[in-house]
Amino acid sequence: MEKWQLHTRPALGILKPTGAAPSRILAGVMAAAFFLSMWVSNTATVLMLVPAVLSIIDHVRGEHKGDDGSHPIAISLLLGLAYAATMGGMSTLVGTPPNMYFYSFYQRTFPGDASVHFTSFFLLAGFITVLLAAATYGVIHWRYLRGHHGQLPRHYFRDEYRKLGRLNRDQRVVIVLFVLTVIAWFTRPDFELGTMTIRGWANALGLGSRE
Repeated sequence: MEKWQLHTRPALGILKPTGAAPSRILAGVMAAAFFLSMWVSNTATVLMLVPAVLSIIDHVRGEHKGDDGSHPIAISLLLGLAYAATMGGMSTLVGTPPNMYFYSFYQRTFPGDASVHFTSFFLLAGFITVLLAAATYGVIHWRYLRGHHGQLPRHYFRDEYRKLGRLNRDQRVVIVLFVLTVIAWFTRPDFELGTMTIRGWANALGLGSRE
């Protein structure tokens, strides 16, 4: 994704409708980091998004570029990026290595139990991490952005998104492979919907229902 600049496109796509106010920029940065970290290591997500966040900070700080880095915009966006990436990584089995270690340990300890898989983990952890992210946003906003009115040019994110140009063939291939991979993660195990059981592709192909 990073090789073909596909981490920048969804991030700017999320930020584009947020507007230029600091509170909305914080929400957009956290949403982008949360979403990317669900599928990519949280450390890699931060490394990919830091340059974009630093660029936003420089534009918002404007005349205060020479300060010591304690500008509330800088603090709030960097904290929001770090916390959101951590929480996004917690929400899926592939988002952070400890989740995979847990899953591997669970399978070895309870080899006959198939109740924990990608979908069941996401339904539980995703709900919890969204609540944590919302609470974190509230605390950061209350602590650093109350009464702060500095903002970006009105169409900053829209203009930055346009600079990316149209998707080329290689980018389209990577997007298709990424989407198919995510669908495969969610549809591998059997899924119970009320009294109906939807058969996963692993069982359908005789590979077992393990995630």
